[in-house]
This record gives sequence, structure tokens and C-alpha cells, in this order.
Amino acid sequence: MPSMGYIGAVDPGCRGCGVSFWGAGTLKAAAHIKNRINNGLGLDSAAILGEDVARWYREQLMQEGAFNGRLSRLVVEVPRVYPMASQKGDQNDLIALSLVAGVIAGATRSEDVLQYFPREWKGTKDPDEMTDYIQTRVTKDEKKAVVLPNARGLAHNVWDSVGIGLHYLGRLVPPRVFHKE
Repeated sequence: MPSMGYIGAVDPGCRGCGVSFWGAGTLKAAAHIKNRINNGLGLDSAAILGEDVARWYREQLMQEGAFNGRLSRLVVEVPRVYPMASQKGDQNDLIALSLVAGVIAGATRSEDVLQYFPREWKGTKDPDEMTDYIQTRVTKDEKKAVVLPNARGLAHNVWDSVGIGLHYLGRLVPPRVFHKE
């Protein structure tokens, strides 16, 4: 049974991160935290982004009255190198992405950190279909807690963080298909 304290879920990126905040198994807030350093690939930018993400979580905890400022668990997607035929983009970006994920894990000072590889929580589903599916798994009230960035291309990062949280909580179970015999 997953922890039901305050949970953070992160879809890390070099130029920004999708983040979601959960309390008692319910989505309380989700947003995109933009990296304030344009290149987004160095130690300095990872440190700043990590602190910005940690600050966002501390603000959410304060709003909930959890003044210790610590998440019970942080769930972070971490990159994985796939076979050559499945690779997309510059594989060197995965190094910077791993750095961002690690800095965030340290900066939040969470009581516990859990990591998922992308295929562990979302399989190989088409990204747009996955975003649509994630949206079907949250309640109307939870959808109101989602703040999407102005740049439409970044919204999937926020929804991925929600999906990571849903997966951790056991709420992202794919629909079952029964075949007639």
C-alpha cells in the first residue's frame, strides 16, 4: 500500500519540470516549473531548477499546514537508455536529465524517494494518448488543481507528473479488455 502522507511526483526536464502534489491520495496541485537558466544543461541550472521545485513543494506543504516542509515520498521519473532503434533525440541530454532528477531528489529533502523509468509507469503508449488517459483518471476537482503552462508543448510534462503520481497510488491501472468467446 502506498504511503498516504504528502507525495510529490516529478517529470524532470532540463528546461523545466512537471510537478504534482498529493495529499491523502488526492491531487492537490500540479504545475510546470520553468528553468530560469536558458540552456538548462549545466550544474548551475540543475541546482537552480532543483531549488525552485523544492520551493514549490514547500509552498504546497505550507498551504496544507504541514510545517515540517517535507514530503513523505517523492516519486521521480528517471531516464533510461533504450536500444538504438528506440532512441529519440540526443542521448547526451539524458546525462543532464539525470542530473536534474538527482538534484531535485536531494533538494526536496523528502523522507523517501522512489524512481520509475518511463516504461515502468506508462509503458509504450503514444504520448498524446497517454495524456488523454491520465486525464480520465483524475476527478473533476483534481483537474481544477492542475495549472498548465502557457506553452502548449509543455502541458504533457505536467500531465506526466500527474500520471507518475497516479501510478504510484495505483490509480493508473489501464482499462481491462475482455474478449467475447
